[in-house]
Amino acid sequence: MKKTIALILSVVLVLTMALPAFAATDTKEIEKVILSVKDRIGDTDAYKEFRSSMNTVDGVTVYQLVWTTNDQDEYRMMRVDVTESGIITDYYNSDEQRIYSDKPSVRKTDRKTAFEKAKVLADAFNPSVANEIVLVNDTDINSLYDTGFTFGLKRVVNGVDVIGDTGYITVNEEVSKILSYSLNYTENAAFDSKDSIISLNDAKKAYAEKCGLKMEYRSKYDRDGKKLVIYPVFAEKNSEYVISALTGEAITLNGSYSIMNRFNGAGAAQDSSSAKEEGLSKAEISELSNISGLKSKEEGIEIIKNNTYIGLKDGMNVTEYTVRKKWNTNSEYVACYYFADESYKNTLSVTMNALTGEITDFWKSAADDKDEKATLTRADADTKLTAVAAELAGDKFAEFKENENEVSDEAFAKSVRYSKSYTRMVNGIPFPDDSLSISISLVTGEILSYSLAYTTAEFPALDGALSEQQAIEKLFEQIPFELSYRLNVRDDKTREFKLVYDFSENYFLLDAFTGNAINYNSEPIEKPFTGYTDISGHYAEKIINTLAEYGIRTEGDKFTPDAEINQGAFLKMIDLVFFHGGTVWLNAKSPYDYSSLFRNGITDKKDIDESAPVTRMDAAKFLIRAMGAEEYAKLDGIYASPFNDVTDGKGYVCLLYGMKVVNGDENGNFNPNTHLTFADAAVLIYNYLTR
Repeated sequence: MKKTIALILSVVLVLTMALPAFAATDTKEIEKVILSVKDRIGDTDAYKEFRSSMNTVDGVTVYQLVWTTNDQDEYRMMRVDVTESGIITDYYNSDEQRIYSDKPSVRKTDRKTAFEKAKVLADAFNPSVANEIVLVNDTDINSLYDTGFTFGLKRVVNGVDVIGDTGYITVNEEVSKILSYSLNYTENAAFDSKDSIISLNDAKKAYAEKCGLKMEYRSKYDRDGKKLVIYPVFAEKNSEYVISALTGEAITLNGSYSIMNRFNGAGAAQDSSSAKEEGLSKAEISELSNISGLKSKEEGIEIIKNNTYIGLKDGMNVTEYTVRKKWNTNSEYVACYYFADESYKNTLSVTMNALTGEITDFWKSAADDKDEKATLTRADADTKLTAVAAELAGDKFAEFKENENEVSDEAFAKSVRYSKSYTRMVNGIPFPDDSLSISISLVTGEILSYSLAYTTAEFPALDGALSEQQAIEKLFEQIPFELSYRLNVRDDKTREFKLVYDFSENYFLLDAFTGNAINYNSEPIEKPFTGYTDISGHYAEKIINTLAEYGIRTEGDKFTPDAEINQGAFLKMIDLVFFHGGTVWLNAKSPYDYSSLFRNGITDKKDIDESAPVTRMDAAKFLIRAMGAEEYAKLDGIYASPFNDVTDGKGYVCLLYGMKVVNGDENGNFNPNTHLTFADAAVLIYNYLTR
């Protein structure tokens, strides 16, 4: 999470958000700013209206300049945010917007050429900081449906990246003009000197000694989304720490960040008392057995009334009641009750296991005790919270370990409420998904809230897992540990960039057994694509490299152009071109979701055989179906085949031949039964995209 701190702060400090609409009153200053901007954005005479606004925070002033027409039929607008020092931080022009196509195609300009030209435009757009702002090809993927190019921007000072001072530039296909521009740029900040910094090796040693990794369990659903899978990983012990490049100490930087909470997905349960098995599928019968025997609404209310710690008050009635599946299971249900009195002054929320009646969560509105004096000591509060948590959690409580309490004695003395939290330990390591928390009023001694998350699943043993030291070595092998500037805001609001060592990846875990780096979805962290080593001089070299720019690639550095392509790989090509874009690894062994192809009638689940070869006729049929032209291809009698060896399926081949997507050999044959190679497939797809 530390990775987001500098970015959030710089966004706030640079004020690239919408500015309040009050007029700038220093006409000389605003005139100077307007003239400096017009040198870069061109003539503004076509706009009939202009307005300006400004805002100053912590000594940084940002102007927003807006030009508009007064023609409602052809409304046009251009907006520029610019600092008083002349740095453009945001640019938008309604005339200069990206053009999106409804048909996939490759662009006339390749990405490498576009990158070089865009750099020239970016330097001219903000000349005063051109020596610091660097263009970044942060994604080497083009969209088949987008004609423009977008490149990242980053700030570099003393040869070191300034984390958070980043942005983007979007240019048209010809790279002749800027379509949009955005830059976070922190002004009036001091930078640490690089003169006396520790070495990278010393920084790695410091990280291992003062930060390090911890092993814990994580969870995910299997491919079908039916089974929760638990797996052990190594994660950072404290992701808020970075290593100071000046002292080698583990430090934190002042800032704020947000925590995303997982949402418990809903799935309403139904009363199965009158259901009949006749005519039901196995899955339906299984689901009915899951909800059979759930507590009724009234039974749940009685359990709540009889709970000593919940304290349901007289006059409180149920205003909401739902039953749903737990987010991490396909068989367990929870019942959720919401109580309130007529004035809604007293409210209560309770969640219980709908089958067993176990209370897993409750929260109630507390009396207005903020002006009252606490009557419980910290020791008394700790004792009561522990005892109540143990009673409510039952046998499960023994599996939980109390988290370190960050409430100081001084802060406790000023508090009227107090809480404790716990994390479940399995096989001696934490499972953060399962937690327990409980809070108490220090004025009345009343339990205010309780929450228990407990997963029923199989936890793998840890035999053969790496040690922490082995995991750290694997970590340094895979993820760069780099020198960077990160923003720190001192108590007096002074901004400074500290030189630190930190990892280049924002979010990572390591598989506890292999040490392989994975993301928070337990997927391998992709390595940057650097090109193929086996296509130099091949007849399809340029085409293969062009398709790679659009995400049609093989894993690793070999394309194997003359190897036969299988049906799975070819259908992945079709899927990317016609249905989802992004990147597809043609030779990946991991399961692939072909649902878009099923939905659009390209193939069906009975037809697909991932390992089967693809004939030239197979490829023609797949491509015509993806184009939505199969009904015309089936009109076999209207086509005269240009090939000697095509009698069946003439329509598929003739349509593609007419579009110059396919051709024949020197003997006038199409060779419909010849197996396609990877290079052949690339040429076919390229011909379609450039037809």
